[in-house]
Amino acid sequence: MKSFVYCFIVVLCGCSQGFYFKTPNDVFRKKGTILLNDSTRLTDELIIPFEDNFTAYLNSPSFIKIIPEGNTTEEIVPLGNITGYYMDSSFYPLKSVYLFVDQKEHLLFVKRLSAEHSKIQLYVLHQTGKSNPTGDETDDYFISLPGSGPYETINTRTVRIIPDFDIKMSAFVQDCPALAEKIRLRQNGYFIPFVSINRFKHKEVLMKIIEEYNKCQ
Repeated sequence: MKSFVYCFIVVLCGCSQGFYFKTPNDVFRKKGTILLNDSTRLTDELIIPFEDNFTAYLNSPSFIKIIPEGNTTEEIVPLGNITGYYMDSSFYPLKSVYLFVDQKEHLLFVKRLSAEHSKIQLYVLHQTGKSNPTGDETDDYFISLPGSGPYETINTRTVRIIPDFDIKMSAFVQDCPALAEKIRLRQNGYFIPFVSINRFKHKEVLMKIIEEYNKCQ
């Protein structure tokens, strides 16, 4: 009887640990498909512990771990070989993102919000709170402009975007005069104020601009 109870407890403990996806940078043995820089795709269980704790998050990681199907042994994939990974219906590219928590650039996985072939790309970095000293859950938004490097992004809260969003963003889309004019005039839905309590305002405005820019001839 005691043996049965012991086994039952072990099973419960194993199940409670489980496999999970909490954020793009906090993944444990969830199946995903890695896209390598040479376009090769690897479908394996992914282990990405970049958000385990504040200190570890700020030490730039150099690899992720995978467990190939049918295996139990972990293998290492260098970040330098990775473009991003697919999980469910989302793509999580590897990007260099500026974080205000230490005012440095970090190579991290972000969720792509815009269409795959969008001229301007919009990404979000979701953090559960383990990766910052306050423990706050946060969402930060980033864009990549036409001609940007493969990892290059701009944090939408930096001085490259705000203040003077109307001037800076209209310059980015100046090859689409009608859209640039709407932004310069601060028309409703085309402007992000310097002081904005609603961080999701960045997503709403930028998605509107991006979708219109993609349609511009």
